[in-house]
Amino acid sequence: MQSNHDSGLLVDEYRKSWVLRYLREARADLEVAEETPYVEPDPLVEALKKTQLALQYLLGEPLIINRIVQVAALSEEEIKDPALQLLVEVKEALNRALNVEEKARESMIEYAEGILNLVSEVAALFLKRES
Repeated sequence: MQSNHDSGLLVDEYRKSWVLRYLREARADLEVAEETPYVEPDPLVEALKKTQLALQYLLGEPLIINRIVQVAALSEEEIKDPALQLLVEVKEALNRALNVEEKARESMIEYAEGILNLVSEVAALFLKRES
């Protein structure tokens, strides 16, 4: 049995399945957020949580990635790593979505959709590279 490193895989099948599942679910949640007045749990928040999880699974183990992001978000240093910058941006968007006012909801949904599209593109690049 080869390890991921030996076989050249960036993302193993287990993590790949979670990435694809969370991206699908995030897209579905955003559609609900666009079409439905506010409900609990908020589909906008759920979409961003799933986008965040998809990105975390893409890059490694979510618990470890989450700790790295927390440290980076609290640091006052400029983040130079693009993957880490994207992770911090998703975290910040999620925090904003938790407190979004109704009048800003539509623009927050559009912003979340942009983030989801970007994470989907990154995932496609990672997953395509190993095929």
